[in-house]
Amino acid sequence: MATLVLTAVGSAVGGPLGSAIGAFVGQQIDRALIGNGPRREGPRLKELEVQTSSYGTAIPAIFGAMRVAGTVIWASDLIEKKSVTGGSKSQPGTATYSYSVNLAVAISSRPITRIGRIWADGNLLRGAAGDLKFETELRIHNGEGDQPVDPLLASSEAPGLSPAYRGLAYAVFEGLQLAEFGNRLPSLTFEVFEREDAVPLHEIVNDVSSQLIAGTTSETLGGYAVQGRDIGASIEPLVAIFPVTLRPKADGLELNGWFDVPKTILTGSIATMINRKSIERLSRVRSARAHGGASIALRYYEKGRDYQAGLQRYGANLNENHETQYELPACLDTAQAQRLTALNWLQQSRAQSTSAGFFPYGTIPPKIAENQFDSDEKITEIEYFNGHFRVSKQGWVDTDRGSLTIGDPGRDVSSPDLAVGHTLLHLIDLPAVSEPLPSQPVIGVVAAGTGEGWRKAALAYRDGLALTELGRTAPAGVIGVLQADLPSHAGHLLDTSNNLMVRVHHAGMDFPTGYGDPLHPNAPLLHVAGELIKYGDCEQLGPIDFRLARLARGCFGSEIVQHPTGTAICLANEATSLRFGSLGLTVDESASFEAVGIGDSNPVLESISAVGRAIRPLAPCHLKVAFDQVQNLRISWFRRSRWDTGWRDFSDLSVDEPSIMFEVEIKSGQVLLAQFHLSAEYIEVSAALVGSWGLQTGVPITVDVRQRGAYALSRPTSQTVVAR
Repeated sequence: MATLVLTAVGSAVGGPLGSAIGAFVGQQIDRALIGNGPRREGPRLKELEVQTSSYGTAIPAIFGAMRVAGTVIWASDLIEKKSVTGGSKSQPGTATYSYSVNLAVAISSRPITRIGRIWADGNLLRGAAGDLKFETELRIHNGEGDQPVDPLLASSEAPGLSPAYRGLAYAVFEGLQLAEFGNRLPSLTFEVFEREDAVPLHEIVNDVSSQLIAGTTSETLGGYAVQGRDIGASIEPLVAIFPVTLRPKADGLELNGWFDVPKTILTGSIATMINRKSIERLSRVRSARAHGGASIALRYYEKGRDYQAGLQRYGANLNENHETQYELPACLDTAQAQRLTALNWLQQSRAQSTSAGFFPYGTIPPKIAENQFDSDEKITEIEYFNGHFRVSKQGWVDTDRGSLTIGDPGRDVSSPDLAVGHTLLHLIDLPAVSEPLPSQPVIGVVAAGTGEGWRKAALAYRDGLALTELGRTAPAGVIGVLQADLPSHAGHLLDTSNNLMVRVHHAGMDFPTGYGDPLHPNAPLLHVAGELIKYGDCEQLGPIDFRLARLARGCFGSEIVQHPTGTAICLANEATSLRFGSLGLTVDESASFEAVGIGDSNPVLESISAVGRAIRPLAPCHLKVAFDQVQNLRISWFRRSRWDTGWRDFSDLSVDEPSIMFEVEIKSGQVLLAQFHLSAEYIEVSAALVGSWGLQTGVPITVDVRQRGAYALSRPTSQTVVAR
């Protein structure tokens, strides 16, 4: 929208500025008045194109706040890491590979103050608060003149060969994990702040032209990416769309806002005759384009939609075949973009110019060179002609900003900026749930975060001082705490009188609905301080509060106890847990794991004791101990399979051990009276043997029955009777 004063006077500026302004100087008026088809003004908007790494790629200079794609200036090869999980004598382990990369990405060819958000393939890699969403180490170099060499780049090159890139703002990613991006380098875009406030337009023009263009204007914009083959191409989008004017002065050009200076002219010096012949008086000519009512289209970056490309149109004829299209690599809000399109349309539709207006040579009023004319018009061209000056002008009309109905910029469906928080770790001594049966204890590891933005964490097994890396955790699980005591309950009955009142750590955690029946094969399974519980009903009471009802307590032979308020609770399922069954653990041994997420300053350590549920047989059930009429002690029980996944009626579970063996101990206090090893599920101790114990009538006798498995004994099933 700028007007440029061209003439012999303007050409006298010459020098480097003449080539800098380039082809657009002197052609602005012709472009506004000639042509019937759509035109594109300025460089094509790049719409946040992906970062490049080509030699000779121009790095934009950022003013204000912008979102830009970076230019890769250094990168390592992909770094491969191998992790082995699982494995035993009967089952091989699984080797998994993860990949990461180190790279440096140039952002701006002039210093900046800070980096805000960073996107990787459109997903937030770094939030507005500076928190990282993916595992990497990030260092920002703001492009100051004294910035040091980055230590990673320095270590990758011979001493003294790595530059500090002073004057260039760039980011260094160290150990950027690529698993979330298909093991490839993602497309990175950066929210760059050269300053926090709006940028005066004249400051951009002055800086880019190295002060060859001086002057001021009240026009501002949120941000601008300077790019182009030369100075002229860099500032052309600004002077083409904003209401500014350039005029010559002794040592360059001067920039003014169109509506910022007075508009008067000394009309008494206008010539009416040349060589005693009348000449055409000052006249006004409208362009054919003005009568056509062509529309104006402006493409720009909309900050309200994460700097995505926005489009504003204004005009009576909203037809792409009859419109002028401007592409502005600047950050604007909707109101400012609408004002610029309306202002350009008004200027185009009401533009006026003189066909001839002559001033005798030597008598041209000084104010003509000062770019002054009628109340709403300005000089667009002054040329020397036959001893006189020919002056052309053009009119501009400011729009009433209050008359514009400001549109809604729309909503960008983008990656939410969620807090990561700290890592939560929950360990489960898993039972055997399928064949082949394990030969070592199996530990389930469930991890999550205190924030919704938590993804995964690096996991390791600690054995004393030794640390074995196990790769990454599973996706975030559901972990919470009890908000009310959970009493104990009979193991052979469904618990319909008690509920689990649970509060999870954030609103992103959710429990499955349930099937109404806790004995359903797919009923959700919970782990509460060693007890495994299935539930049938789930009711959400609030954003993070749930009530779980119709409970099956003590599943998989776990011990049923009372759980106080504050006890940790975890949803146990395959999707959000990892299973480790080849850590070399033995029954009743403890195990410790460490996890480190991107929000953790120190590793999170969690331990579990007395593991072995997967290889320990379940304690026998339905134990009966009684004396018969002749004082024989009769003892009977039923075996249980350690891979039983629930209550099964009318079916006999298959033998899950090499042989069926039981161990029976009879005690009086701490004194062992007798011990038996047998394969039957019944034993009768003769009255003679009972009498040999010499017990007084009424003395308690305790009977413990255990099943002997291939790798461990079950926990005892006990019952007490009194001697007769």
